[in-house]
Amino acid sequence: MKTASFKQYIKAAFEVLFPKRCLLCGTTLSESEQHVCISCLTTLPRTRLDAMSDNVVARLFFDIKGATHGMAFLTYRHNNAAFKLIHHLKYTGRPSVGEFLGRMMAHDINETPFFENIDAIVPVPLAKEKQRKRGFNQSEAIAKGISEVTGIPVRNDLVKRTINNPTQTNLNAHQRRDNVEGIFTLSEEYFNRFCSDLSHPPHLLLVDDVITTGATMHTLAETMSKGHDVSLSFIAAALAGQHLNVFQKGAE
Repeated sequence: MKTASFKQYIKAAFEVLFPKRCLLCGTTLSESEQHVCISCLTTLPRTRLDAMSDNVVARLFFDIKGATHGMAFLTYRHNNAAFKLIHHLKYTGRPSVGEFLGRMMAHDINETPFFENIDAIVPVPLAKEKQRKRGFNQSEAIAKGISEVTGIPVRNDLVKRTINNPTQTNLNAHQRRDNVEGIFTLSEEYFNRFCSDLSHPPHLLLVDDVITTGATMHTLAETMSKGHDVSLSFIAAALAGQHLNVFQKGAE
C-alpha cells in the first residue's frame, strides 16, 4: 500500500513538473486527453473521403488485382496538423502517436462497411536498418491502433522489405515508382500458412503513414497479389495535400 502511494506521489509530482502538452498547440492536456487537446481534435484536416466509394485513394490502386477500397484520414500539407503529428511519430520516437492516429482513423470509419471481412492488417514494412535506427515501424504503430478498435489482427510477418531504398522525399512520381520497384518479398511460408487457416481467399488491409503518389503501397500490393488470390484494401493516416488537390481539380 505504501509502495503504491509512493508511486502515485512520484507520478503526480512528475506530471506537475512535466505536464503532458498538446502536440499541436502546446496547451496542457487533461487526464482524458491523449497527445492532442479536444480543441485541436475538432480542427484536424480530415479528408472526409467516403470510405467505400470511388475516392482519390481507391483510384490509385484500381490496376491492382483484387483491389477493393481505399481511405486516408487526414490531408497532409507542410506544417499543418497532419504534418506535425507524423513528424512527432517518425522523428521524436513516439510510436504511441501512431497508435493514437490508428485508433482515431478506425473510430472515424468504424460505422461504415470498410473493415468488414478483412482478415488481417499488414503495415508497410521498414528496412531492418531503418527500423533498428528508429526503434519501431511507424506504419505498424498505426496498424496496432486500428487493431485495438476493430479487433483485426496485425500481421507483420507476411511480407518483408529486402531492399533499403533511398528516401522518397525529393523524388517525382516516376522516380518514386522506380525507387520502390522490387523492394518487398512475400514470406511464402508464413503467407501460405496464414491462407491455409482460412476457408476463403484472404482480404488484407495495407497500412501506411502517408500516401503521396502511392508508389510504395502500390509495389507492396503487387508483391502480395502476384500469383495469389487475395483481396486488398488500403488505408493511410494522411494523404499528401498536393496529390489530393490534383484529384480534386480533376473531379471538378
